[in-house]
Amino acid sequence: MNLYKINETLQHSYYQMPQELFCIERYKKLSIEAKVIYAFLLNRMNLSRINKW
Repeated sequence: MNLYKINETLQHSYYQMPQELFCIERYKKLSIEAKVIYAFLLNRMNLSRINKW
């Protein structure tokens, strides 16, 4: 089993997923796959905003 050291975790990128996708009744019925795709798209949107696209 590979374990990460504290300083190694800073070398990785992470996707953020809004908690609302799990808390608000309207979004609870979405599949996990749909929620992950939303996180991917949110990340791409943020990159576009940073690049002023």
